[in-house]
Amino acid sequence: MPRERKSLFERKENIEAPLKIYGLIMEGSQTEEDYFEGIILNKKKLGIKEKIKLHKIPKKPLIRGENDSHCSHMLKQAIEYKEKNDYENEEVVFVLDRDQQNFKEDQYDEFLKICSENGYNICMSNPTFELWLLMHFDMKLDSEYIKKIKENRKISRSNRAPRFLAAEVALKLERSHRKKNVPFEKVINGVEQAIKNSQKFPDDLITLKNETGTTIGKFFEKLLK
Repeated sequence: MPRERKSLFERKENIEAPLKIYGLIMEGSQTEEDYFEGIILNKKKLGIKEKIKLHKIPKKPLIRGENDSHCSHMLKQAIEYKEKNDYENEEVVFVLDRDQQNFKEDQYDEFLKICSENGYNICMSNPTFELWLLMHFDMKLDSEYIKKIKENRKISRSNRAPRFLAAEVALKLERSHRKKNVPFEKVINGVEQAIKNSQKFPDDLITLKNETGTTIGKFFEKLLK
């Protein structure tokens, strides 16, 4: 017998259920958390429909010594969450990077397969989430700059030197590259620009296995329709 699905909203007169609920599971640390917290708090100003609800799903840290990869660890969290919170109209959304530390070739394919089978959405950025942040600003699109984004190497030989994308984002946000916070006032007016910039790069999950781009713009297109 199937479990009864819950609703986040009581079915009372004049109270409508949300059109869609998105539960976000974020792989990264403060940067992604800060950014999406800003999106949630400024939903009305950004033009996201009132009937669309966004919330962050609490994540569990990956414990050293466990055999889980980052992707399998995130999938476990999604499964545990859905077992306890089977809400109507809710879609789990993973926010994560496509880099070699997170995914081996076969792991990437398996992750996409499991997400497709379970109806999970994926906000994937290759190489990192900082690419999406950079897209909120005017971007150079010459081949040399795109090559630097794709390679995302350290900008100097210093052990403490940031990688290219982190350094570029730090300049745009006018903060140190050592900080991971996102001052949302610096990006709030650039969401539409980010969507347009993302359309100039690959934005499908199969291509992003090896190419530079992000699917986050496509996710925001759904929120803003």
